[in-house]
Amino acid sequence: MAGKRCSERSNSEILNKEVQYIDRQVIVKSTQKPQFPDVSFTTVRLSCDSHPYRPSEPDYAGFILYAGIDKDGCVVEEWMLNGKRCKNAYMVIQGTSSSDVKRYVGKPGCPGKVHGAIYWNVFGENADVSKVIGEGFAYRSGQLQLNSFFNHKKGAYHDQYREISAVGKKCVQAIIEDWKEKSECGKTYSVEELVRCHY
Repeated sequence: MAGKRCSERSNSEILNKEVQYIDRQVIVKSTQKPQFPDVSFTTVRLSCDSHPYRPSEPDYAGFILYAGIDKDGCVVEEWMLNGKRCKNAYMVIQGTSSSDVKRYVGKPGCPGKVHGAIYWNVFGENADVSKVIGEGFAYRSGQLQLNSFFNHKKGAYHDQYREISAVGKKCVQAIIEDWKEKSECGKTYSVEELVRCHY
């Protein structure tokens, strides 16, 4: 599998992450354990499983997955989640009042208020930060909200903070602006273009 990098680590540790934009790519580091492999990517894919923007839908939420972690504890840039192929970075945004999301809200073992429900709707399994490196966000009543269980759960590349990283915020902001304007999903964005929109 492409981009497989292993390290001696425990997925149960809480470690600080640092997300940077360097040389036209985003790099996610584990600052407390510099021996852990960096995660890097140059594009973000807005999944076809995302919902098109509709002004009548006031609330959306989603997540951006930077990489996967396989059963051997290795960081992978391409991975499978319950039969669905992902490649970093992979972003999903869905309306929280849609029937396909609401049916999973409050599902036993489904974490968070809506992010876990969206994850289950897309991947058909519970969100597990020992399997992915990512951050979550919401877009409610025209305002971007940056807190999510994704952002502070235990995991090798997650820290204790609920707020999305600054670089992650820039990427999400730029994609949401384009998504609102064009109502297109299944689109790939270059990180360089996304960062230029807000830096």
